[in-house]
Amino acid sequence: MTAHHVGIFDGISSPLRRDGELPSGQAFARAAARALLAVDPDVDARTAVDLITRQLAQIGVAHAGPFGSVAAIYAPDRGEVWRVGDVHVAIDDRHLPGSKRIDAAMAGFRAAINAAALAVGTPLSDIIHDDPGLAAAAPLLAAQPTLANHPGAFGYGVLNGTPVPKELIEVYSVPSNGRVVLASDGYLGPERTLADAERQLHRAIADDPACIGPLWTMGKALTRNTAAPDDRAYIRIETDPAESH
Repeated sequence: MTAHHVGIFDGISSPLRRDGELPSGQAFARAAARALLAVDPDVDARTAVDLITRQLAQIGVAHAGPFGSVAAIYAPDRGEVWRVGDVHVAIDDRHLPGSKRIDAAMAGFRAAINAAALAVGTPLSDIIHDDPGLAAAAPLLAAQPTLANHPGAFGYGVLNGTPVPKELIEVYSVPSNGRVVLASDGYLGPERTLADAERQLHRAIADDPACIGPLWTMGKALTRNTAAPDDRAYIRIETDPAESH
């Protein structure tokens, strides 16, 4: 949060990372958040994304597979929400769930392989621990970076130090007395309150800890000592036009 912007930056963690290789998603998300501090209140989404991108160009990536950070930023001075990637957004009662078609392809394949393993008698605990579907999806995960910031059917926007095409920068108008919710994709959607988002998620986890049913889009199982399949961030901003002057 700055005096003029509120953002969620969600780093991408590659499942192909080997032991000892640092999770680059943290570095990209933190650098992108720091870069937001230098964004002037009057700049547009295109300019802000370019400014942030330039700050990420020098981050090294030692692992295979996807990397970078997705983001949603509320710019109240401009009355806009900007999004690159799959952070969930809600503006009043308009829900704009985040999604990436490439992630849906990978997660669907993973879930199908794991569902097949379960059907032939593999214990659910083994599927959760070994995740054979995720292992089988390794070639797709290795190819995914070639689609980053590439317009097209499976292309996706990401803050990773390469230019983000205008087609992959989303801009949404916010009314002067609007309510804005930003939530990372560790939640199922941009629910009206944090309590609602947590309640919805944990009900689904109780029913589907392997994330091959209702939670298949998570793309990974609930592992030991974790409360959810993915990390999560949530913020709600309610503006009062009387206080904006």
